[in-house]
Amino acid sequence: MASWKKLDGYEFILWNFDRFDINSSSWVKQAFEAKKYAFAADYIRLYAIYNYGGIYLDMDIEVIKPFEVSMLNTDLMMGIESRYSNWMEAGCFGAEKGHPFIKKVLEYHNRPFENSLVLPHVMYTIWQENFADIPHQFYMPDVFTAKSFHTGLVKITPNTYTVHHFAGTWNSEADRKYSLQRWAYFKRFGDGFFSFWFYMLTVVYPKSFISNFLWIWKHFRKEGCTKTIKHYFKKYVLRRND
Repeated sequence: MASWKKLDGYEFILWNFDRFDINSSSWVKQAFEAKKYAFAADYIRLYAIYNYGGIYLDMDIEVIKPFEVSMLNTDLMMGIESRYSNWMEAGCFGAEKGHPFIKKVLEYHNRPFENSLVLPHVMYTIWQENFADIPHQFYMPDVFTAKSFHTGLVKITPNTYTVHHFAGTWNSEADRKYSLQRWAYFKRFGDGFFSFWFYMLTVVYPKSFISNFLWIWKHFRKEGCTKTIKHYFKKYVLRRND
């Protein structure tokens, strides 16, 4: 199959190992040998965008509607994966050729593959450390992701352009199994407040149901309804301990 394709004036490149030499990057080679193919793809997508520019889409990205001209007429098109972590959406993003942010993220991968972070986390960290002072619009999670990692539920809004139907293939088999079980629960019972707490007490901490219930009730009586809800919302949803 040819590496280049032309369609309606646009040029498409088939990125495979005939096009990209895995020996050119120790990161990619180590990831491939470890059968962590999603991590190998992390580098290759960055390499392609940095050297050619354009928009990258994961295979599990569903396009709901065309991108706006304002999105395309920018040097960097990035979205937030989750409002709780602020990690960046690495399954749908775009940049001009040679963009300094993409270069910095590529440079992160000039290290041993072992114990490396997932790309959304890397992108967020690189931006905070090097580009935080530069004003830039990052699109909210419902724009490019529209799926919750915690509940697995897809919520399309009027702002949604793509849906990322991720399956967490970069995780271990045990973590993927746990995620599927969790998503099945929320698909059946919804993601409301009481559904969340029932899940925490019966699934996450099933062996200590009574003790957890009494612990929450004690906090409820001491702090009152409003403070209790705020406390546990920060602790379990926002993942904060303040």
